[in-house]
Amino acid sequence: MLFHLFLFVSCFKGNDEQVILHDVERGETLNVFLHDDAVYGLSVSPVNDNVFASSSDDGRVLIWDTREPPHGEPFCLANYPSAFHSVMFNPAEPRLLATANSKEGVGLWDIRKPRTSLLRYGGSMSLQSAMSVRFNSAGTQLLALRRRLPPVLYELHSRLPSFQFDNQGYFNSCTMKSCCFAGDEDQVG
Repeated sequence: MLFHLFLFVSCFKGNDEQVILHDVERGETLNVFLHDDAVYGLSVSPVNDNVFASSSDDGRVLIWDTREPPHGEPFCLANYPSAFHSVMFNPAEPRLLATANSKEGVGLWDIRKPRTSLLRYGGSMSLQSAMSVRFNSAGTQLLALRRRLPPVLYELHSRLPSFQFDNQGYFNSCTMKSCCFAGDEDQVG
């Protein structure tokens, strides 16, 4: 178990394309996992601490097993020409992952069907640049941030928004932001 380990994206000294696995108790680097470009998101499997997903500017979402050699080929869930800014395992159905892509928008993926999204969120305007996506704790809803559009809430199996958080004073033009559910009732934050 990795109960005493910590994963993080190295984002200093030009090492953005690395995921570095540290043992925080001993202060040691245990492994380095490489992408071809900057890594933007990480998500640890809710059922196996040895497995994590990474999303990258190289257009790939990779599934890694820390027990495997880092120079081996990871499982490629998605490979697009545009950047994936966010990835998250569904906490209730760990075979499902949500992604936020800079061109394709928000997608739902099943590890049993790699390289093909199960669902693209957004209805007829599904190609909406997205930068962050998160599941609620029950895994039944997704909260997403899109570029030049208000934050949006989706029910897991519906491509149409259940709610858009529209406000005249809010406009997300270009900065990278993230979102999350919070509180004892999964309030949107």
